[in-house]
Formats: sequence, structure tokens, C-alpha cells
Amino acid sequence: MLPAFAAAMMAAMVKTRVHLVPVAVGAAAALAVTPLAGPGWGIVAAGLAGAAVAALTARPGVLR
Repeated sequence: MLPAFAAAMMAAMVKTRVHLVPVAVGAAAALAVTPLAGPGWGIVAAGLAGAAVAALTARPGVLR
């Protein structure tokens, strides 16, 4: 059920290729952390990694 929810949220949030980068980084983090720490921590890692990349790649003064 969680993969379906994540796919639906991704489809709603990704408008351009630039918005796809944090999603891809979050997915990679989730795939790396889940076997080591479990699915709950994989979700946390995905959120933190995706948010960090989105914050680092955001253009100053532009809210979308």
C-alpha cells in the first residue's frame, strides 16, 4: 500500500525534471536504508534526503 501512496504523491508533485531529482535521491536513500534499519527508517531517510536535496537545489526567492 505504501508504494502506491508514494507513487501517487510523486505524480502530483513532479512537474519538471528539476523536481524529479529530490524524488530520485529520496528513493535511493530509502532503498539503501530499508534493508539495514527497516521500512520505517527507510521512509525517514527518504524524507530527509529528498528535503535536503530540494533545499540545496532551490533557487533563492522562488517559491513553487
